[in-house]
Amino acid sequence: MSSLAEKLEQTQASLLHRFQKIIQADRLSHAYLFAGGPEILDMALYLSQAIYCEDQQEGLPCGKCRSCKLVESQEFSDLHVVSPVNRIIRTEQIKGLLGQVSQSGLESSHQVFIVRDAETMHSNGANALLKSMEEPTGQQHFFFLSKNPDRILPTIRSRSQFVYFPDRIQDLTAAFEAQGLLKTQAQFLSSLLQGNTQLLENLSQNWILEMNAQLDSWLQQFLKKESKSFLVLSALVAQADDRDKQALFLDMLELQLGQQAATPKRWKLLKDLMAARLAWQANVPLLASLERFCLENL
Repeated sequence: MSSLAEKLEQTQASLLHRFQKIIQADRLSHAYLFAGGPEILDMALYLSQAIYCEDQQEGLPCGKCRSCKLVESQEFSDLHVVSPVNRIIRTEQIKGLLGQVSQSGLESSHQVFIVRDAETMHSNGANALLKSMEEPTGQQHFFFLSKNPDRILPTIRSRSQFVYFPDRIQDLTAAFEAQGLLKTQAQFLSSLLQGNTQLLENLSQNWILEMNAQLDSWLQQFLKKESKSFLVLSALVAQADDRDKQALFLDMLELQLGQQAATPKRWKLLKDLMAARLAWQANVPLLASLERFCLENL
């Protein structure tokens, strides 16, 4: 199974199964507008794999062939991804895209165009792209991804099949509350997991909540620049005794910093924490990475 399919199975199983039936029936539409949850890019890439896969399994992408791997990493030559620059997709970017639309595919007869944050397209660029959609020159597929679909040119919306991705975080919050968790605990877990409930199979829910409580207490000391926060850091980090726990530890710290740190200081703290995360990812011990973070901000 494609790794993209595995992720979507965890977060948007109903939509994944619906699209798998569409793929197997060879009924993929010319243009889609995806809105809602954070999985919209994963779905667009999965459907692109279905178009280019070299070794389909029962009509579905294998996820393992050269084309599938290149699509997942957004490096396949006939897959074109456009993203905003400084919060806008400029007309020049769309013109560059249109130059590719007019050409035949390099590795297949299909071309796929994914427009991220499509609501940020400049109106001139959106109108130019609309003409290409109305007069396709080959086998082309357009995926428009948006958090605010109402801000997309109405004529593009009307020519695209709209698919809404339910916000998994809201569903998870309700499920955690039904288990008896406080609303604040349920909201925290949902934000932390971002729909990836598989993490709870590897890590204890109680461990996460207890660690979060300890981090909250530690962070209050740290933000007051109390020196003892540096001294107790070692004992705190020692409880994250494997890579999964350490990754979640950093995620929890980032969430809490975003909520508790004062605005003037918040962005520097988050930037320094990102540097600590990158050091950890490069195999610097977590404690050493966070000790440097602390020393720079106490």
